[in-house]
Amino acid sequence: MKNLSLILFSLLIFTACETVVDLELNEGDKSLVSEAVLEFPYDSEFGIVHVYLTETTNFFSNTTNQPISSAVIILNDTYVLEEQTDSIGYYIAEGIPKELGASYTLDITAEINGVVGNWIGADSLMDIPVVDSVYVIYKPAMWPMDEGGYHMKMAFEEPGDQVNYYHQKMDVRRNDTLKAYRSPGYNEIYDDLWVNGQYLDFEINRRPLLLNDTVNLEFSSITEASYMFYDNVNQLLFETVGIGAAPPFALKGNLVSQNDDFENSLGNFKVTNVFEEEIIIQD
Repeated sequence: MKNLSLILFSLLIFTACETVVDLELNEGDKSLVSEAVLEFPYDSEFGIVHVYLTETTNFFSNTTNQPISSAVIILNDTYVLEEQTDSIGYYIAEGIPKELGASYTLDITAEINGVVGNWIGADSLMDIPVVDSVYVIYKPAMWPMDEGGYHMKMAFEEPGDQVNYYHQKMDVRRNDTLKAYRSPGYNEIYDDLWVNGQYLDFEINRRPLLLNDTVNLEFSSITEASYMFYDNVNQLLFETVGIGAAPPFALKGNLVSQNDDFENSLGNFKVTNVFEEEIIIQD
């Protein structure tokens, strides 16, 4: 009984002495955050480049990153991107000629906290396989916990003369709002290591689709550099958390700072060849 009393007394002492400590961390120098992509539709000879610029913010801040206005952005020393009047920090340029295998260079000059910085990055345009078909099949439920429903498939001949990297994205607009929504979306990057030169015919969505769902599919080619960047993003988000996980590491994009005032930009400039199709799920 005496030992129990001592334990309770000790707990009371430590509980009463609990103190909230506010850590004061230096905010650090701000730098550039960039979302930049040059997209070429597979059936067009011209593309469009989109760039959205913001600046880094305090670690404990509850506000969104501040957009960066009045930047000067030039593609291949020729095409000047224009900031959109209805969207601060968002810049575009259209009519970019498509040239397979060519390198495209993005040059960004922007002011952050009164200091002007310059970042330059480059990426190349890779070819994309000809998609033979995108179609829908119905798969009935196989056991009580399984959900029957519709699945989208895509078929194409994978080129065997080079290593290819792909980005696949599927967005779904659900027509039946009475059904509990569990996103059947599919957003993934992959290479052709095990399927180089083969004919592929595979399912896209993990969860079944419903009748009258509207599905937008984007299938695009990317370079190895872009593939590695997004693979590193995935590792940081899902593989560096928990006991025994790998330690976090610095995420490196391809927009490199050209002066000592700033670090390299957080983000990546991606050039991509895009096949896009929209399908409404029907019987």
